[in-house]
Amino acid sequence: MQGLVHIVDDDLSFLTAMERHLKHAGYEVAVYPSAQALLDRLPSDDSVPGCLP
Repeated sequence: MQGLVHIVDDDLSFLTAMERHLKHAGYEVAVYPSAQALLDRLPSDDSVPGCLP
């Protein structure tokens, strides 16, 4: 596995397509319909590196 990618978008068809493409490329993917949904589900473990652009 190459890494975990978080995708936030309110367009379900975009989320589905991006999830499919990234999984096919070997990534683990988590999708969220809103920024709040992402923030609610992010682990609070500071030992895991992460970035939110």
